[in-house]
Amino acid sequence: MSELLKVCGLWKGEDKNGKTMLSGSMGGVRVLVLLNKFKEKDNHPDYQLFFAKKERKEDGPERPDFLKEDADEKDSPF
Repeated sequence: MSELLKVCGLWKGEDKNGKTMLSGSMGGVRVLVLLNKFKEKDNHPDYQLFFAKKERKEDGPERPDFLKEDADEKDSPF
């Protein structure tokens, strides 16, 4: 078996309907694993993986200019 690559951690929670879900984050992306509520056949997936843009907290610290999406390459410290 090949080596496993850890991508992110996931936490178990409930969606607004009380169904079990998993969520976590990878950098600026939110990861969600939800029960496939449209499963009709055995060959349909049991769960679906979704990625969503991570929302920035309003009261969080300001990101440095070189980390902002619209920063020019000349602003990069590298």
